[in-house]
This record gives sequence, C-alpha cells and structure tokens, in this order.
Amino acid sequence: MSKLSWTNLIDWNATENSVCPLPNDTLHEVWFRDGGKSCVDGSPQTWSWKIEDSDTIVAYRYELTEERPTGWDGIGLPPVGADQNVFVPATRISAAGSDSPRSTWKVVAHHNGHAVVCIDEFGTGQHGAHIIPASGCRPLRTQAKLERDEVVAAAEYTETASQAFALLYDAGMLRRTTWSNHLTLRRWVVQSQKP
Repeated sequence: MSKLSWTNLIDWNATENSVCPLPNDTLHEVWFRDGGKSCVDGSPQTWSWKIEDSDTIVAYRYELTEERPTGWDGIGLPPVGADQNVFVPATRISAAGSDSPRSTWKVVAHHNGHAVVCIDEFGTGQHGAHIIPASGCRPLRTQAKLERDEVVAAAEYTETASQAFALLYDAGMLRRTTWSNHLTLRRWVVQSQKP
C-alpha cells in the first residue's frame, strides 16, 4: 500500500462569503482557530469554510494525487486512481449500482495481485473497501465502441448488404473516398449476395 503524500499547510483566511476551495472527494485535513485538527476526511464540503467562532478553519492541506487514469484496456488490474469513468468492479457492485450516476468507486492500491477499491454504491456516503481480483473488474466501453456496436446490431437486422452499407454510410462509418474503394465495396456486396 502506498503512503499518502500531502501539500504543505495552506493558510485559510475565512470571510463571511468563503466557499470550500477543494473538490468533493478530496482527501484533506483542516485546522481550526481553537487549535483543533480534523481527522483525515474525504468530504470537504461538510465543513463550514466561512468565519465561525472557534470552529473557523485557519489552515488545511490535501492529498497530492497523481493524474487520474483516463482509460484501461482490461489487461491486468485497473491502475491506481482509476474510478467510475474507467472501469466497473463487476463482482462487488450491483447492476443497478453500476448504472447509477451517484455511485462512485476508485482503486486506492494494489495488494497481492488484487485491486483495493473503495465503493460508495448509490452515493449514500457509506464507503466500503473491497479487494477485487483482475477478473472481477471490467473496463468501460468507450463511446466509439458503443456507437459501433449500435451500427453493427442495426446492420445484422437488414435483409441485404446494400441496406447494411447504407446504414454504415449514414452513421459516418463508411465513406466513398476513391473510385477504387467503391469498386472494392461493390465486389464485396456482389460476393456477399451469392448463395
């Protein structure tokens, strides 16, 4: 498991109109005017960042994180930092939970060939840590793959190759750029219609 790395302490000059400077789900700590300190927390919006009495925040720090991965090809484990925009922990979340826009999850570490994943199913604020093997994680399908699958599915239900090519052309997946491409496509259509 990796050790957390933090920013230096950042002074906070609260005003009556101050708002939280951190995005939600940022691991952070805050220090109060009365000398108290919060525990490590992942919900910065729960604090009042405005002027309060002894509860006024005077300093904070947050976890330095590497840039979040934007993709994963499904080979091995999803990278540390991968979240609901990259993969689905299929064996540890319900189908409804994986489809919910409020559900979040994130790989926080790798341990003994497994991904350690924190999951908040349905955005309830109840995070649970799960150790998941690579076989229990699947990559998200990209928008391009979703569009391709939709066009291929539509083409499967056509009666002729001409209709399939029309669908592909209309979807922008097929373009006639040269005469030789047209002849190649024409030969393929003729051959595919032979019994």
